[in-house]
Amino acid sequence: MVCSPHLMKRENIANPHLRTKDGEADLLDRFRVARYEILKDAEGFLAGARCLEWVGQLVDEKLGNGLNNQWGALKKLLISLPNDEMEKAHRLFHVVKDARNDAVHQGAWARHMAQHMVQLFLLFEEALLLKLMKRTDLFVADVMVTSPVIAEPWQLMTHVRSAMLANSFSYLPVKVKRGVRNKWMLLSDSAVLEWIYLKGDIKDDRKDQLSMRLSAALDMGLRLEATRSIAHDRKLEDLLPKLKGHSRPVLVKKGRNLVGLVTAFDII
Repeated sequence: MVCSPHLMKRENIANPHLRTKDGEADLLDRFRVARYEILKDAEGFLAGARCLEWVGQLVDEKLGNGLNNQWGALKKLLISLPNDEMEKAHRLFHVVKDARNDAVHQGAWARHMAQHMVQLFLLFEEALLLKLMKRTDLFVADVMVTSPVIAEPWQLMTHVRSAMLANSFSYLPVKVKRGVRNKWMLLSDSAVLEWIYLKGDIKDDRKDQLSMRLSAALDMGLRLEATRSIAHDRKLEDLLPKLKGHSRPVLVKKGRNLVGLVTAFDII
């Protein structure tokens, strides 16, 4: 299920000036965002192909003919990978390139090609991350996921649940009132499961619970978890202790504003 932008808000306050000067962090973020869109919409193959075309033209500093002439430029981003993974990326790229030229871009075919695209993007992300992690001047902003999907108190629980399922998220940040201030907390998939299925009669209550606003669900006992946070301009070594022993994402802030998040998966 695709979650419409007006249903699930994305915080989009990334600061490019804090990123590495050669743009590797921005390319990493570009691949991540495109991969999330493909995962959210299994027929999002064309959007992924356009991302590859854009990156190839950026690296090569000239306009190309779709994906046909882009491998020479794109493989420059993969030089940090072992040979077997480079060969895998080469195979996947040519599968994607040939598919991009096909006239059919929907249905089961598109979903199958989208899986290849996701595998290819993960290899690009791995290569860029390996190169980034060798730097000594790396900031949290360089590795964070920008434009994180958040849950809003006014949203219906069915939309919150759909966002988790569509994006394979285990947690969504949510800003709630605590005393006189707003505070960022985390809503987990396990808390949603517990609230929907472990309270009362499932048949009678589930529909009513899913049609309830998040704010009302919180008033009725939906559980939130505390967050760990870090400033966007802190060095990467300051982040690692906050990830140790926790599966929850670390929220990245600029002042009181949420500008991104990081999980261990994002930097392994």
